[in-house]
Amino acid sequence: MNALLGAAVAALVAAGLVPAVRRLAVRVGAVDLPGGRKIHAQPTPRWGGLAVVAGFGVGLAAWALLGGPPAWDRLLVPLVGGAAVFAAGLRDDVRPLAPGPKFAAQTLAALWALAFGWGFQQISLFGTTWTLPPALAALLTVLWIVGVTNAFNLVDGLDGLAAGVGLISAIGMAAVFALLGDTDNAAVLLVFAGALLGFLPFNFHPAKIFLGDSGSLVVGYVLAVSALGGSRRGASALAVGVPLLAFGVPILDTLLAMGRRFLGAWAESGGPGRPLVDRLRAARRMFEADRDHVHHRLLAQGLTHRGAVLTLYAVATTGVVLALLSVLARYRNVGLVLVALGVSVYVGLRQLGYRNPLELRAAQLLAWYEQRGLPRRFFWSVVDVALASAAYWGAFLIKFEGGVWRPEWSVYARGFPAVLALQVGVFALFGLQRTVWRATNVGDALRWALATLVAASVGAAAAMALEDRAGQATFFLLDGLLLLVLGLGVRSAYRVLAYLAQADDPRARPVLLYGAGHGGRLVLRELRQNPAWRMRAVGFVDDDPRLWGSEVNGLKVLGPSSRVAEFMARTGATAVVVTTDKIPVARVEGLRARLPEVAIGWLRLRWEPLVLEPAPRSEAARADR
Repeated sequence: MNALLGAAVAALVAAGLVPAVRRLAVRVGAVDLPGGRKIHAQPTPRWGGLAVVAGFGVGLAAWALLGGPPAWDRLLVPLVGGAAVFAAGLRDDVRPLAPGPKFAAQTLAALWALAFGWGFQQISLFGTTWTLPPALAALLTVLWIVGVTNAFNLVDGLDGLAAGVGLISAIGMAAVFALLGDTDNAAVLLVFAGALLGFLPFNFHPAKIFLGDSGSLVVGYVLAVSALGGSRRGASALAVGVPLLAFGVPILDTLLAMGRRFLGAWAESGGPGRPLVDRLRAARRMFEADRDHVHHRLLAQGLTHRGAVLTLYAVATTGVVLALLSVLARYRNVGLVLVALGVSVYVGLRQLGYRNPLELRAAQLLAWYEQRGLPRRFFWSVVDVALASAAYWGAFLIKFEGGVWRPEWSVYARGFPAVLALQVGVFALFGLQRTVWRATNVGDALRWALATLVAASVGAAAAMALEDRAGQATFFLLDGLLLLVLGLGVRSAYRVLAYLAQADDPRARPVLLYGAGHGGRLVLRELRQNPAWRMRAVGFVDDDPRLWGSEVNGLKVLGPSSRVAEFMARTGATAVVVTTDKIPVARVEGLRARLPEVAIGWLRLRWEPLVLEPAPRSEAARADR
């Protein structure tokens, strides 16, 4: 009840201060002018964060006076850390601040929370809990706080979006903490939700005032540290599943934006022959603004300004509901919920016009894969060291159910260098570093499998000789399996990316391939791998009824040539490509006669007979006889 009164006070204070804050913002020049990539048409004051922060502070004070928190650090962490990012945001709203100082303020605020013990301690997922080493826990804590803080800043692109999503997330996380019995964190989040609720009517479209960086950064920071605060009382699963669901909209939008900008700049910075350092400068583009966020995509789909915002409210609410359900299920299903949500996100992004999530064009990744910044043998040697290390310690985590700091750890750590050296040496003996893996085939895969078997066996023998671990066959079996899967995955990556890049250009002309035999497969492969043809196969046509309805190299055999007109209307094809000489010319001409308006042509690969003549003998050879 006291927390609800504090939330009411926060809402009243925030709403009451908005008119005064608007006048103050206009006086100091904290006004967002229309133009460029901006959507609004009228100059709008920015300093809405000042009203939210004031309401939050007064609401917390009211809650404390009414019998508030037993531990004052529950207030000190969000207030003092929030003040740091708030100050940076205020300055940025008046005059743009360089990314460096903004990130410095956010990092200091994250370290402040870390100093009070607010951070990752354990990670629970799929029913397993991992205790993190202190250094890794600190790093993840800083990355989490800075990342979520910026996520809410980036999502603040439509009237009421960041404030509304923040309100939904705050209420959802407050409910989570209430279910877990952490009433202090629940109360802090309720008061913060009250401040956002009081501000939101002035920020909803058409906005009278913007949240600004002074507000969006504070929203992200308070929510990020509040989620971490629960881990101090045993709510370790909050470190992974629940906040990811509750903060899903801004986190997803941030990942999409940063990935899209970086890969776009990487592709534009030059071909694979450019120096690696020049290509890495593309990372700067991740922080440049654009008009390709999720909310922009919704507007492009024809939604109104309010419609786009309400749609994202609904998505955020869905994430919060899933988070609550995962808590009620005691986190057992939170991992499965994340997987299911990931599939749903993929489908949704396709509907929004993202050809691939993050628009990770396979062609761009192929150029990245082909980068020649290091000699091939040295590069693959480094990769093999990383793979062998990952397999070894991955097997350890699986065997001991995620326990990192266990008594057995020191035993496995002592044997690790010898196992690593022997396994990488086996790979070198098999010549794996010399192989051109872009041309990998079944034989190369079998050679990797054999090398993995030998490497795992040699590593097991060495480890057992160094330590009395004769009963740890399960560990070395896991090590070998992980090494096999990781190695095949990495070394087949080029072929996988090449396959994904085959149909990467939707602007290519859609065509039907006439003939699904060997010639058809060769033509299909040529069209997919050679973009110069500017053709995209959308189906096979073949007169063999045994092939109808089947798939050849992932392309469906639609039916006989007598139904070409029907198939073209169904698939949108604009031409027919004949792929083999085995199709009688008369049948092709009959097809032309029936469909005079359709372009029909031949594209076939021929094998010319080759007669090898004996090589002429040299004069020296004749003289020897």
